[in-house]
Amino acid sequence: MATKIKNVTELDFDQIKTNLKAYLSSQEKFNDYDFDGAGLNVLLDILSYNTQYNALLSHMVANEAYLDTAQIRSNVVSRAKDLGYIPQSNVAATALLKVTVTGDADSPATLQITKGTTFAGQVGSEQKDFVTNKSYIATKNSSNQYVFDNVTIHEGKLNTLSYRVDNRIERQKFKIDDSKIDTSTMLVRARESLTSSDYKTFNKYTNLLNVDSDTRVYFLQENFDGRYEFYFGDNILGLKPETGQIVELTYISTNGSEGNGAKTFTINGSIGGFTSILVESAEGFEKTINGSDRESIESIKFNAPKLFAAQNRAVTSEDYKSILNANYDFI
Repeated sequence: MATKIKNVTELDFDQIKTNLKAYLSSQEKFNDYDFDGAGLNVLLDILSYNTQYNALLSHMVANEAYLDTAQIRSNVVSRAKDLGYIPQSNVAATALLKVTVTGDADSPATLQITKGTTFAGQVGSEQKDFVTNKSYIATKNSSNQYVFDNVTIHEGKLNTLSYRVDNRIERQKFKIDDSKIDTSTMLVRARESLTSSDYKTFNKYTNLLNVDSDTRVYFLQENFDGRYEFYFGDNILGLKPETGQIVELTYISTNGSEGNGAKTFTINGSIGGFTSILVESAEGFEKTINGSDRESIESIKFNAPKLFAAQNRAVTSEDYKSILNANYDFI
């Protein structure tokens, strides 16, 4: 009776080859064959390699289907998506500043630090770019000075992308081809056309409460190649912009943890045409410490099931840990 091939899921090449030899030598037609001969040995090598590859592929496919055992980031992200979890992006280090601008008797009553005003921060021996993500307004005092308290600046650069809505594309998604994006700084707006200046702001979707067909929300996810993308609703769950509308995205592109440690800052250029500017730390601020890098595979595996189990309800200490880690990766 012919010997059966043992352990068809064997992964070791030598053992696979030994099993094949034992199987063939048990056949009457191959009783007198030398399986270590040049010709048969090559054929056995090919059969063994093919068997090994198929076995490895089967193991990898099975492993990548589960969050606990997946090793490829896109598969881990996909499994986490099923749990409603969005991996943390880079997070920009932030500084809190007091900015004093000296004018004169003829200067206007108010002055504005516009969104996108750039600063330079010293991190060790290297300078990093910092930028404001909103505007600040100050009133001139009796000393002809404008004092801006608690100006928040983020490490990185302010970028703007524009997209055109085309509803002929089913489930149109808008890809953000920037691996350094800080998704917490995203501002998504839509306008009727290129010539329109009437913007409608869309907020990031967080939960189902108070979201209907007219709610302006966008949905965010990480795609298969590690880039973030966003999309809109379907006029049932969230408003769907019409074809031809222009979607504008502004965000900060940051180096994450590389921005930590900045203590001293200077402004690049002027504010409202004034160049007599004093930049100092706001009360309580010492140095940037909250910059962080994109969430790792192991962190996603750890946080996604816990956040899903908590369902955004913070009751136990583990619930608080998972929610804080999901939203503030530097903690």
